Amino acid sequence: MLPGWASGFYGYRDCHIDLASMAAYAGARLITAEATGLDVQSRHILIGNSASSGCDTASGEASTQQRQEQQQPFEESSQERVPYDVLSIDIGITPGSSGVPGAATLATPVKPIDSFVQRYEALLERFRQAAAAAAAAAESAAGKADAGPLLRVAVVGGGAGGVELAAAVRYRLDAERRKGGWRQEAVGDVEVSLVCRGGLLAGHPPHVRRLVRRLLAERRVAVLEGDAVARVEPTELMLAGGARVPYDECLWCTAAAPAAWLRDTGLPTDRDGFISITETMQCEGGPAEVFAAGDVASSARHPRPKAGVYAVRQGPPLAANVMALLQGRPLQPFVPQRTALALISMGDRFCVASRTGGQAGTAAGSHGKGAEGDGPEWPLGWLLNGGGGRAAWSGPLLWAWKDRIDRAFMRKYGEDLMAGNAELQGPSEGLRAAGGSDRTHAD
Repeated sequence: MLPGWASGFYGYRDCHIDLASMAAYAGARLITAEATGLDVQSRHILIGNSASSGCDTASGEASTQQRQEQQQPFEESSQERVPYDVLSIDIGITPGSSGVPGAATLATPVKPIDSFVQRYEALLERFRQAAAAAAAAAESAAGKADAGPLLRVAVVGGGAGGVELAAAVRYRLDAERRKGGWRQEAVGDVEVSLVCRGGLLAGHPPHVRRLVRRLLAERRVAVLEGDAVARVEPTELMLAGGARVPYDECLWCTAAAPAAWLRDTGLPTDRDGFISITETMQCEGGPAEVFAAGDVASSARHPRPKAGVYAVRQGPPLAANVMALLQGRPLQPFVPQRTALALISMGDRFCVASRTGGQAGTAAGSHGKGAEGDGPEWPLGWLLNGGGGRAAWSGPLLWAWKDRIDRAFMRKYGEDLMAGNAELQGPSEGLRAAGGSDRTHAD
């Protein structure tokens, strides 16, 4: 739902789960802190600068006062050690920028979300102030704007996330201009650029890639394919091919990278630093009591794209295997689905249906243009997209479908979960209030 939030269709609370309430409902202790390391020999998680909340794991009763109290943070130099018997690592990923000089300090990564939200809101405020100033200046200059663009935003990353973010920025800035009553000819236009190291949406069906290119052009998003960012400077992106892309704000949405501290844990990782897991989601050749799931995990037997749908579907089998390990029962293998539906939003209330997980094009093609990097064609998607984009009504219908799916998911972990004031009950009673059973809660 992040692109919809960036476009202005959702509020912050609409697309965020209240983790403290959910932990209280489940009878779990919540520690709000950043993991900084792992001692697999003594079975401890290393954290720092933390505050904890939640409810007592023995009684399962929520402590509202404990959840609301602001505890003093640890000293910068201190590290708290949290013991575990079984550990599941689900810390997600961040856009990879370590190999590009200047990116870590000058660009705004899309993750972690909280810092991105702050920077994005600052970007919008910067635009409003610039538009107001330009409108005032134009009023005293016969109603004409200066020749230069009002604001230049560069988005780096040619995957679905980069496409959605670039389209959302374009839509939102136009919406803010209309909301402020500023005429474009008076305040000037904005420039939104999307920079792709390889081809746009590499690995997606050919008709999807063609359709998205056309839709981005219609939305006045400039797409630069097949040229990597070599260096980020304060006002320009320096591309490997020698081109320069000027910007006022640079948003970073490239391929995923794992947390750097994982390298020092001794856990098995793949060549990119992601935790290698078996079919039971345990570390491959590592400690049997350590599991990993979501984007931070990588399976050599069943490689899949870094997409939320795969992470979500790992949840039930992961919980079942954790419980099986604790009870001394055999663990069950989990084979993720090969492909997944992707509904790519295009800034406004318009979506394109695509499919992820299919066999991508050649390795060389993934860094090229045009047909290079195409995944297998998808006849059903061609129909869902209104004959490959010929029918304009398909996009709004797909967006409405996506909106319904997303809102239903959020209700499941929000108002539906807390139905009947479940957070003030024990975990078993709370689960029954939500329509479950004791066994389901245990698994």
